[in-house]
Amino acid sequence: MNKSWILGADKLLNGAHVANVRLRPFRLGFFVPPDDPKIVARVIDSCCLTWCGYCNVIIPYPSNGLTEDWKSILEVLDPDHLVDCVDISEVDKADFTERGQHVERWQDPMATFYVNGAIQYSALKAFGEFLKSPSPKHIVINPTLNEVDPLYLHVIARFGRLRESFMEQTLDLHNWVRSTNYAQFVPVKEADFTGYTQDILLGISPPSAHNSRGSGMVSYTKLVDLTRLGLKTRSPSYSHGGGTAGNPQFDEGYAERIIITGGAGNIFDFALYWNLRGERPWSWPFPLWVPLDILESDLGQKIVKIALGWQNHSHSIGKFGSKLFIISSSASQSEMETRLRAGFPEAIIKTNELHKFFTGGWKYYLVEEQREVHFNKGHARVPLPKPEVLEKFAPGDRIAYEVGIDGAHLPQSKSLTARFLPRITHRGALQWFSYVDYWPDLFDVQIPDGFSILSSMVEDHGYECVPSDKGRLALGQLALLGGVENVKVIASSKVYKVLKELSHSKGQADDGQRRAFVADRPTAQFSRFRDAWGRSAAKVLVPWLVEKRVLFRGTNLRCPFCQLERWYEVDRMGEMWRCDGCQTNSPIPLGLDVTQWKYRVNELYAVGHDQGTLTHLLAMFSMHPIFHFSEFSLLGYYPGILLKGKEGASVPVQNLEIDLVAIWDGKLILVECKDSGEDLTRDEVGKLVKVANHFGSSQLLFVTPTRFPQADELFPFAKEVCTADLDIVEGYDLFDNLIMAEQVSGEDKATRYLERLASRLR
Repeated sequence: MNKSWILGADKLLNGAHVANVRLRPFRLGFFVPPDDPKIVARVIDSCCLTWCGYCNVIIPYPSNGLTEDWKSILEVLDPDHLVDCVDISEVDKADFTERGQHVERWQDPMATFYVNGAIQYSALKAFGEFLKSPSPKHIVINPTLNEVDPLYLHVIARFGRLRESFMEQTLDLHNWVRSTNYAQFVPVKEADFTGYTQDILLGISPPSAHNSRGSGMVSYTKLVDLTRLGLKTRSPSYSHGGGTAGNPQFDEGYAERIIITGGAGNIFDFALYWNLRGERPWSWPFPLWVPLDILESDLGQKIVKIALGWQNHSHSIGKFGSKLFIISSSASQSEMETRLRAGFPEAIIKTNELHKFFTGGWKYYLVEEQREVHFNKGHARVPLPKPEVLEKFAPGDRIAYEVGIDGAHLPQSKSLTARFLPRITHRGALQWFSYVDYWPDLFDVQIPDGFSILSSMVEDHGYECVPSDKGRLALGQLALLGGVENVKVIASSKVYKVLKELSHSKGQADDGQRRAFVADRPTAQFSRFRDAWGRSAAKVLVPWLVEKRVLFRGTNLRCPFCQLERWYEVDRMGEMWRCDGCQTNSPIPLGLDVTQWKYRVNELYAVGHDQGTLTHLLAMFSMHPIFHFSEFSLLGYYPGILLKGKEGASVPVQNLEIDLVAIWDGKLILVECKDSGEDLTRDEVGKLVKVANHFGSSQLLFVTPTRFPQADELFPFAKEVCTADLDIVEGYDLFDNLIMAEQVSGEDKATRYLERLASRLR
């Protein structure tokens, strides 16, 4: 099984790979007005009737559009489907649609949720009957509190809300329903929270709910928690220094002790609490949502102290596991510092970059399986799980399947999504929505070739791209070597140097024109390789290069008629041979058993040195370990493309050749390759920085097998204005870098690499 792989420019995925398949609830994202708590309460009503509504996303949408922080949060959370409860702008709606997220208008938010948009009554039926109902001693608390109370949103955010009138309207929409008695599935008890501020903010039921029912003790469940019954919980996946350029791992995403504060009942802070709570099932009773007026008081400090005492902190995750964060989407940094620093001197107070507290990972699923699937020219059929419980759901109930192919990350491209695939999640999985009454056994997966993906991404930014002549040449050389893995051979500085010498063109006529019958490339005996590489390495590497047809073996023969002496490949020798000069056929004029064999480099490889395209391959190989050991692999690349701005498109540079373009984790990496670093100009650097910024690239690399002597003049300013990570890779870093524990340098480094390389090729 491949953990990761590289799709070439015109190659399609083939062979056996692992498909990760998840069946999970449909996840909705609600746009709500930040000044209308009644609509927010109705959204909570809908979430409490929705399968895993606990994890639906709620996003405040002001009249002037989404704030930058909330745009970032929405991008990370990446809900399946968007619900417009506030009349969002047509520009935003079109943008979401282009990204594969359909926006549904909630026509009457004060009445009910739209039909077939979620699993509603059937979800409650499933919770109560088919997903193992609570025991008879299990009661669900439905909180009551005056709607004008400042803590009203706090209590329903913690416990949920169920309105009988709303329930009846929901049931009326499902004419297949025969019973409207919700209590027959899950017993509900109303609990009055009037006067119980501490209980509300800690999320515990008030004393009025603590009575017995029959014999024994009674357990209590919140309505929002009820929506998760029957679902498994995925543990958070944290790694030190983890993440990628496109999906960075922020340590804040694994922080447990979080307090959200601000004005009482503020809808921005409510949404922040609601969405954070859905990602942190392991950190109860955190996150807390405590109004700023209360948090700075003695009561606030008491509530935090109680919560810290309750928390099971034995499984802290990440470096922020023991830190206390106080964050707000409504209060200013200066106000929070002034009012809270004395009471919480060790806390980290933040009001910006709040998206870092979200990972976007979906924690709840019904079924998760790994299946071996076989790709044939980019196509595979993935078996889908069919648990019996879903057979009880109603027609029109929607579920979500996610299919991820091990090691592959599909880029977020509007053109790609529209042309080739179902929706692609932000994390690079194929997503497909199914209604229960249409339930196939297999899901067709078609992954396009790398160049189609690359072209699609370029189109999204106003460019057309075609392969450059250098790109085609580099691909031919890559095929000659047998793939990017085998570039490790010429990534030996000692091998590279000898093959470069053999690639030197020497035969020219006085008028500058090459003669076809003159040997343009030099030859070398085995002793040349032995002296440069050592006998042990040469005995391995020379046959390997001959096998790959990078080197040809032959000898010099002199024609008995025209006296032209020239090197001839061994494959052309038999009982007779033809002179390249006079074209006369003659018997072999020597005893082959005593012949001194000489080696000549393949012309295709030699042209790589002439045209500088071997630097493209070396750059690709220098990036390869990054891809090979990351969570997501390189999906498409091309060593040489020409960009041309489309008519009417706003682009920073109209025409540009890029030596190497790679896709890693859904982001473009642009690479400029120079056979001699001295040739790089300020103008080239400036154009590439502009294009990298335009594409939102994750990296911009400048690569040479020599060095960039003008680096101090060219790169400092470019790094300041470049939004991508700008790096240079010079000869020392380009060669002799096989992964090994020893720290060596200079000649020792080159020798050790060659020895390690030869041992791997034996």
